[in-house]
Amino acid sequence: TLLWLEIAKGSYTEVIDTATDLIEKQEEQREPVLGDFFLVRGDAYRRLGRFSRAINDLEYAHACFRFFERKRDLAVVSNSIGILLGCQSRPFEAIEWFKKCLSINTALNLSHRVVDNFQNIGISYYKLGKYHDARENLEAAIQNPTITPDRLCRAKIALGNVYRLQRDFDKARELLTDAYSLASKYRIPYEECLALEFLGDVYRDDEKPGEARRYYERGMAIARKIAPDGDLEMELLRREGECLDLEQHSEEALPVLERALALADEQGNRFEAGVIKRCVATALWRLGRPTAARKHIKASIDLLDEISARHELAISHLQATRILMSLTETASDDGEHADTTTAEAWQHAVVCQGIFDDLRIEYWSEQIKGVITTVARRHLAVDGERYDERVHPTNTEIIAVSPAMQNALRHCRLYAKDDEPLLITGETGTGKGLLAHYVHSQSDRRNGPFVDINCAAIPSDLIESELFGHEKGSFTGATKRTIGKFERADGGTLFLDEIGDMSPRAQAKVLKVVEEGRLQRVGGTETISVNVRIIAATNRDLQASGCGFRDDLFFRLSILEIDIPPLRERIEDIIPLLNYFLSRYAGAVVTAEDIFGRERLSLMASYTWPGNVREIMKLTKQAVLRRKAKVAGGTDLLFADNLAQLFPMGETPSEPDGARPITRSRLVHALEQAGGNKTEAARSLGISRPTLYRYLGKFDIR
Repeated sequence: TLLWLEIAKGSYTEVIDTATDLIEKQEEQREPVLGDFFLVRGDAYRRLGRFSRAINDLEYAHACFRFFERKRDLAVVSNSIGILLGCQSRPFEAIEWFKKCLSINTALNLSHRVVDNFQNIGISYYKLGKYHDARENLEAAIQNPTITPDRLCRAKIALGNVYRLQRDFDKARELLTDAYSLASKYRIPYEECLALEFLGDVYRDDEKPGEARRYYERGMAIARKIAPDGDLEMELLRREGECLDLEQHSEEALPVLERALALADEQGNRFEAGVIKRCVATALWRLGRPTAARKHIKASIDLLDEISARHELAISHLQATRILMSLTETASDDGEHADTTTAEAWQHAVVCQGIFDDLRIEYWSEQIKGVITTVARRHLAVDGERYDERVHPTNTEIIAVSPAMQNALRHCRLYAKDDEPLLITGETGTGKGLLAHYVHSQSDRRNGPFVDINCAAIPSDLIESELFGHEKGSFTGATKRTIGKFERADGGTLFLDEIGDMSPRAQAKVLKVVEEGRLQRVGGTETISVNVRIIAATNRDLQASGCGFRDDLFFRLSILEIDIPPLRERIEDIIPLLNYFLSRYAGAVVTAEDIFGRERLSLMASYTWPGNVREIMKLTKQAVLRRKAKVAGGTDLLFADNLAQLFPMGETPSEPDGARPITRSRLVHALEQAGGNKTEAARSLGISRPTLYRYLGKFDIR
């Protein structure tokens, strides 16, 4: 009890020293109280930002409490582990620990601890950008009649920050000011510092960086007193640097931000590291160093995407768009480079728009609309001219918001460095051809030809001539020598689409070229050497019984393999894809919500999309044509029947169980019912084992 009182006073170093002495005295006897000493020391380490030591102590305490069946203390340490996971930017895992703790405390009727659980669950949800869930849990904590002043203080800080993120500054100031008064009254320095920190954020976001810095300075005085070089100091340094940059003192901001980043790396705080890298990128950009800024903003996006910090991730995508657009201006003398950079800026803008549309924060939606309009005018060529696919090819523009597609693109970039054959699998319409183009564009062969052939579209008696060419007179109608696809692709990439439909005879000849790098034209005797990288694609299972595909060719083509998940398994991509194609076909920035409305968008998120991206393309094209017909005074019933049939307003489409969206709760339940057997869990969900593993990675389930 005395040690916890010292924690409340902010005497963390003293607590660690005392607890260490007590642990050394008690460790040999293995007394039940040993777990308590590890718990309090772990909490002190946490508050000092020494997370690796904290997690070791908390895990030891958890094992002690479970051994001695101390359920109350087991709940306490579960809560502490959840807090630590939150500090390490692992909110999904943190929420699971907090919910376990909530279950124990509810069963034990420990109302004051239930308050803590609601509060911590709420904080984790707001870090994920789930503001409705966050407010629901935090308000449940505040309204609990047993809440104590210190807990009320913490809950109001968290709820105030949620309102700040939603840009309700008046409500945020009210809650944070109340929290600061409570913290000062009851002498709770950690929460006093946090309240000042977030009050500063309100003024910063309200475009008053000078006033914000005054709050940060007051918070820093407390932070350095109670936990020098801890998490509070790191967070305040980042904010100070950000405000210096906003006040046009970017040179002064950089060393402050670098110090904050060093502390974040030392503490393993990926969330803060991701945000700090964005601040560094912004400062470098203001100093006229866009190339260096580009490097840091990419690192920021990678970190924030990895931990699903969607709000901050969207802001980083927005900043990346601005930085890249400034690079296109400096690259005006290099048209190809400028077009590539503009395409990249457009992709960041569309991703950002998709996230902010989902978060439903009007301010940020308006911000990205302004930026995306600028990018679209350049990228879609809508400023005085119609969009022309010949001028603006889209074969390397891929919408990849979801973790599943981001992972596919990472594999594409990795495999682009190799010359081995690549097999791309996936359902019809998932974008296999698009990924093949992308791999080629990222490879050392990008300046060579990219030649494609749809094996399903060529009659079996002509496929060999198309692939290998033919000599004059080799068959009826062969009036001249013809060069085949392999020769045309020499020095580049040959894309064999729908290779599962290739005839067995052609398969044998393709295998020979793959293995030897040589071919003969149909009817010819000359051996021709070719240097070709082969990418094949199929929507079939090439190893299925009766498929008729040669095993030796399959094993040769699938040395490298990428499986593109269907759209129903990457629902995060649906709205960005709708936005992209609507804008593309309309020749202006158009959002899915403008066209379809929120209720229909909700149905679209749960629809199975059997045609995948091709079906989205069809639907958006129809929607744009319908809109144009209505504006021109024509009927608005054009294509309406198709839309109403797919997405009837007010009712959810019926689907087989396996086609229902896989949520975290469904996945956890299936694993529990299967006793942890992943094959059985996948079967019960109606999905494959690879798909199950994709979801385990997406939801961070180990």
